[in-house]
Amino acid sequence: MKAMEDDSGYDKLILFPPPMNFFLVPLMIVSPSRNLTKRVSQYITYFFFWLENLVLVLIFFVYMIAHDPLIMVKTFYQISTKIDGFFRKLFCLIGWTLLGFIYLLYVNITDTCMLINILCLENSIIFDQGEEERTKSEKMSFYINRNAMLAMKQLKDIGDSSSILFHKRQNVQRLHTQKMSFKDKIKSQ
Repeated sequence: MKAMEDDSGYDKLILFPPPMNFFLVPLMIVSPSRNLTKRVSQYITYFFFWLENLVLVLIFFVYMIAHDPLIMVKTFYQISTKIDGFFRKLFCLIGWTLLGFIYLLYVNITDTCMLINILCLENSIIFDQGEEERTKSEKMSFYINRNAMLAMKQLKDIGDSSSILFHKRQNVQRLHTQKMSFKDKIKSQ
């Protein structure tokens, strides 16, 4: 669409459907000024990005919490069948009963924070970096990948050459031991 190619901020006026276009009132107020329109448009984009992803984060957290009872039951089963000794088994069952939900809640919060960090990264790449920063980042990742591939190739070459050297030494030792008498072979071991 031709209207979506405009980067002055006016594209947000046609992007959102009627129930959500209520949030575009600040954009309509500042629409005579191009700089303010661009800035307010960027904030509106942030707002809608996080509004959509807040729902995603909440669903993800509820999904993780829904798995916790299954994980508890499976861990109880694993403890009761895999651990030997009555007292060790009892100690592990009591420990998991007391600390299991706390640990699983910690894991769920950590995973949710990781998802939020990924969303923040995506948000910063899309909105905060200009074209120059994006190309610089792509070039940097290209050079990192190229250097990693060269390092792997050099390691492979080193491994191949040391393997060839090892086999040559083995052949020399084998030839040397074939020329030795039986008594000398026993003495050298």
